[in-house]
Amino acid sequence: MSNQNSIFGVHSITPYDLSNGKPLSAQPLKVVGTFTVGLTQEIIELFGGSNFDAWDTELGARTFEGSMLLREYPSALIEVATGQKPIENSAETSGSVSALRNVNNTSVFEAVTGVASVGIKVGSEIDVPFATFTIEAVSATTVDIYVHSDVDFAQGEDKFYQAGTQKINSSPLTITAATAIEIPDFGIELTGGSGTIAMEIGDTAVFTSRPINTSSRIVNIGSALSRPKNIGLLAYTQRKSDGSMYKINIYNALVGGLPITLGEKAFSEAELTFKAKRATDTFTGSEGLYSLEQVISSSAC
Repeated sequence: MSNQNSIFGVHSITPYDLSNGKPLSAQPLKVVGTFTVGLTQEIIELFGGSNFDAWDTELGARTFEGSMLLREYPSALIEVATGQKPIENSAETSGSVSALRNVNNTSVFEAVTGVASVGIKVGSEIDVPFATFTIEAVSATTVDIYVHSDVDFAQGEDKFYQAGTQKINSSPLTITAATAIEIPDFGIELTGGSGTIAMEIGDTAVFTSRPINTSSRIVNIGSALSRPKNIGLLAYTQRKSDGSMYKINIYNALVGGLPITLGEKAFSEAELTFKAKRATDTFTGSEGLYSLEQVISSSAC
């Protein structure tokens, strides 16, 4: 008997640009859990009278919904799934801090009477963590600092919360006009405004920081600037020991959503769904939804 035409495993998925056929990602998606082609078709039955069984059957509407379970997050995938291109930053050899932004009222981040700016203290760059900060005015001239996670508190100098709170300073920090005040152990300075400091108690401002890094990226999912994009998808199966391989080519797909699962002591994964529409294949000129191609290689290599 001849070998059976079975399919085994998944090797890679490559999203490609329908306008030019080029891959959208720098390399194929290789950390793949599953790739599912869900083609279903309704069957219409004719019933009537006292008969228990259908008098006739015909095919109804056909639907296509596929999915792919991925355990990696390249920028191209994020762009395809969300319609928003991530901002990719070059290495930050001294770390970085964002600009201040007022949240509750406007007296904390204020160029004359509040905190004029935030920056990295020269010589303490190694202490800057990956963190989000809230500054709260506790008097006209002093502030408390809150940090939203301790995930990077071992960066440089060890960092600690005050007991029972996410505040990091044991006593309020005094903001002095035109003077840089250090947030101890964090490698970050707050510079007072140019005039008499006069903040309102309870007002807040926020900023974020990144440690010394080789690269970083950020994407604002759900932005009004998001632009969904139809793409092609090429999925390759694992090469079997008899040399057989399969390729699935989705001619024109629209990917929707980017669910991300975070689990205890587990790698994150995302199951993305997509739908295909009838189209002309970029590579062969064939018309339809998708193609399934098999090859049995005679090469021993």
